Amino acid sequence: MKRIPILLLFTGFVLFAQNTLIVNSVSGLANDTVIVTVEIQNTNSFTGFQFEIPLSNQLAYIDNSAILSDRAAGHVLTASVINGMTLKVFAYSDLMAEFSGGSGSVCTFQLKLGTIPGDYNLEIENGIIGNSQSQNILTGSTDGILTIEAPDIDLNVPALDYDRVPLLQFSDKTFNISNTGNTSLSISRIYADFPDFEVVGDTIFTVAAGNSRTVTLRFNSNVKGTYHKQVKILSDDPDEPMQTIALSVIAYAVNEFDINDMFGRSGHGAMMSIDISNMEPFVGFSFDLSLPDVMTYLPNSEMLTNRKTDHVISATTLNDGKVRIVSYSPTNAVFIGNEGDIINLDFLIDGQGGFYSINFSDPIIGDINKDNIISDHYGGILEIAAPDIELSNTTINFGDVSIF
Repeated sequence: MKRIPILLLFTGFVLFAQNTLIVNSVSGLANDTVIVTVEIQNTNSFTGFQFEIPLSNQLAYIDNSAILSDRAAGHVLTASVINGMTLKVFAYSDLMAEFSGGSGSVCTFQLKLGTIPGDYNLEIENGIIGNSQSQNILTGSTDGILTIEAPDIDLNVPALDYDRVPLLQFSDKTFNISNTGNTSLSISRIYADFPDFEVVGDTIFTVAAGNSRTVTLRFNSNVKGTYHKQVKILSDDPDEPMQTIALSVIAYAVNEFDINDMFGRSGHGAMMSIDISNMEPFVGFSFDLSLPDVMTYLPNSEMLTNRKTDHVISATTLNDGKVRIVSYSPTNAVFIGNEGDIINLDFLIDGQGGFYSINFSDPIIGDINKDNIISDHYGGILEIAAPDIELSNTTINFGDVSIF
């Protein structure tokens, strides 16, 4: 009748000198298969052994890969993964045969490596070295370390927002590529899926372990529009060979209102000029002027400049004190040129000397398709020159003065 494996009958724990179970350290590249060697250094003879090693999720036991060394003498070896993540190895002899020698390998097994670099413990648990009297003669154990060697790419931002970039100009943004692995990271290509984005500098380079590299990505604003694109980074990272960063930008044409600063004297008239800088043709415009109390619009003083063709203009003072300006072309003709004053208006100035803000409300620059193409607007400043008398004293006391 087949004998029960001797290690299952261990009931005592007897200490003997120098009977040590050792798992040797080993290293390999990501996705490699490595051989792990287990040694026993022993003063006393032994007939079997067993141990358990919890495995990281980056380590996988290869079935049927465990084999005994030439120290065995007809022994049986079993190895299996229990509880999902623990490798259990068990060697015994039905005939109570002893392993030969006093040191060296007793078995090996193979592990499939994952892709995340680092050091992973091969920690011995529930170790036993059994002798022919069913005693555990284990005096100590030495754990091993398995090192996965690989680069590991890490990007410092998930997205880059360029906000608004005027046409014919460019904007630069940067991102960092870090290598948190333990071998060099090779970047083989960096590119965007839209030609108006370009990498300033190298797109092929190496990042040493523990280092980082800053990459500058430029957006060239060539065509008006709102864009949502990606920049792609290709590398030899084993589990993330391609990383992406989201890109967003608004490329816009510069079509702007600007109130030129004014200077006037209290009690006199002053002229306001307003200009339009435009990259796109426009056929009309409108806006309300928010004025300080010291300014009063002089009716019928509005006048278009020589940028007009057949355009007409009207100006109306509203109940809230704002002045509404509307200009259009009966034939949908465009204004001439791309910059310069577009309208002049006269105002009566009446107030204390100082500086006063003038601002737009609801400005519109209309194109031939009746779209509002305005990109920005800028208010102006009125400076009033006016005397302002101030006395250091309002009374003078001469005291007692003799008539002589």
